[in-house]
Amino acid sequence: MKLLEYEAKTLLTAAGIPVPSSLLIEKKASQLPAFPTVIKSQVPTGGRGKAGGILIAKNKSEFEKATKRIFKLEINGYVPQVLLAEEKIDIDRELYLSLLVDKSTATIKLMANNRGGVEVEENSKASYFETTFDNNPSFDAIGQQLADYLDLPGKTFALQDLVENLYKCLTKNDALLVEINPLVLTAKNEL
Repeated sequence: MKLLEYEAKTLLTAAGIPVPSSLLIEKKASQLPAFPTVIKSQVPTGGRGKAGGILIAKNKSEFEKATKRIFKLEINGYVPQVLLAEEKIDIDRELYLSLLVDKSTATIKLMANNRGGVEVEENSKASYFETTFDNNPSFDAIGQQLADYLDLPGKTFALQDLVENLYKCLTKNDALLVEINPLVLTAKNEL
């Protein structure tokens, strides 16, 4: 089962992974988000940004125009029933991080890249950091390896916690893939 972004973020939040504050928007919404806000189409497919399904609204007027437009926008055969209005974050860097079940080796694999976001599909397979977990993963070692690979020297402990929480999210929810794209480093140096 593929989850919509807002559903996945609920699971990530429950696992202790920080996500931007957000508000679910229905077609007859009366509640307004804080501005500026990022309005995101909630459809079970990628390419939403390139298709025009993610817009920024700085005020109520822009919000109303954007939500009206996105609610009508079909992306890869899907039309959203709900939208997500999310706090706009000042982003310094976009990274990529995922855990997945590798069926060929019956292990859990971590994949990371120092480039995430809209163009993540264009990253070379060879440019990814990859490691597999045994039954008793060392999150300390993985946090250090990730900090080195991602060039985030002061974030070893934060990455340890993030990977451990992501691992718990994957295993607790019996997921095949848990992906954070983009994993952002904010202008305030927070992951």
